Amino acid sequence: MQKVPITRYILLLLITGLVGLAVFAAFLIHGQISDSLSTVKRELRNKADKAAARLEIRLRQTYERVDIIALNPIIQKGDPKAVKNLLEKTMNHCSPCEALLVLEHDGSLIAEAPMDSHYSYLKDNNLLNPLLEESELLYIHKADEIEHYDFVCTTKVQTSEENTRTVIAFLELSSIVESTLMGGCGDKVTLITEDNHEIALIPQDHKTELRFSSGIFDILSPFIRKKSADYLQSTAPILRSEWQINISRPFELFWSNNVKSVLRGFRFYTLLLCPILIIFILIILAINHSRHYFKELSLKDGLTGLYNHRAFQTELRSIIGNEGNRKVSLLMIDLDDFKSFNDTYGHQAGDELLKKVASILLKNIRNQDIPTRYGGEEFAVILPGIGIEEASKVADRIRKAIKTRCTITVSIGVSSLPEYASTAEKLIQSADEALYKAKRMSKDRVEAVNTQKCLS
Repeated sequence: MQKVPITRYILLLLITGLVGLAVFAAFLIHGQISDSLSTVKRELRNKADKAAARLEIRLRQTYERVDIIALNPIIQKGDPKAVKNLLEKTMNHCSPCEALLVLEHDGSLIAEAPMDSHYSYLKDNNLLNPLLEESELLYIHKADEIEHYDFVCTTKVQTSEENTRTVIAFLELSSIVESTLMGGCGDKVTLITEDNHEIALIPQDHKTELRFSSGIFDILSPFIRKKSADYLQSTAPILRSEWQINISRPFELFWSNNVKSVLRGFRFYTLLLCPILIIFILIILAINHSRHYFKELSLKDGLTGLYNHRAFQTELRSIIGNEGNRKVSLLMIDLDDFKSFNDTYGHQAGDELLKKVASILLKNIRNQDIPTRYGGEEFAVILPGIGIEEASKVADRIRKAIKTRCTITVSIGVSSLPEYASTAEKLIQSADEALYKAKRMSKDRVEAVNTQKCLS
């Protein structure tokens, strides 16, 4: 019946440990993911700043290059061949532009570098007239090329009072961003114009959209996705214009590249291992505690809390073996007329009397002395290190205390080793004989073995 509370205690400790581990793991995962989100936020901010700064530089260089070209007399007065040679030389000397065109006021082509790069496309798609008026963003979608956006920088050159020529430079924004960011690594790069029109310079790579079927992703995904919305994108302004660069990372890519690597990392499992070890240590301590408890329980009397007969035999032999030739005394105590007491007052009153006697024993002996319930209404007290005379005095003190505080008397037999016994068995036998001698003589007395002295 006593095992149930301990078993429940261990089970409760185990459940508490597992719940604590789950809570710790949740906080650990939350902390690791928060760190990863902060790292990604900084990374995207740096990328956005870098891309915006690079575009700012290339836009400024393009404006400057077009203005310089427009000031060249060849552009203003030269024939098509001379203009073409100038454009080709400009393109060959690290021009920031993708292509250069020079057009007459009516939109006809004077020269183009490289050849057949953009003019035919512009003419076929009726895009020339707008470009003759102002610079703008242009969506290029040729059959043999990857579709992209170009910034078209336009400058007019007055060749006469009536005629003008237009210098047009094409700047491919996507290639600039890709070379700046080394491809983007799956991030989506968007250009936001002054009218909030979004242009995908580097679209999301659908190859990076990963699908998961693991249970942990299904559980964590909604919470992490909601939390990560503000972390997985960053915006930087392009100072020369009212444009902005926005870089965003797909949640699936973030999970695959950042979260999974963190949750599989050595640091994460090292931190997670600490509470697991603590739980195991607590479980081991609880098991050892329960084993000690059950061992103590098997040696204790359930009614009085004193050691039982089995523990008495073990302790007596252990003390005699450890003490060598030193003195060990033994008191054998029996309640006088206990059967009559039970018959008169009932067994519950008898149990309470036994508890009271046990309490009196504990209060009248030393800490190193060992009181035990020998059996029934009989008690035994082991007194290490004292002889028969001192033991008799202890016995008489116990007798008087019980007589004063209880409605019953006791008879006590005293024996000592090595004076009156050489082994544990003989010590018990001699103390028992002294007890029965006291019972026969008049009860309520202390009788020492093989002496004529009696305390009553």
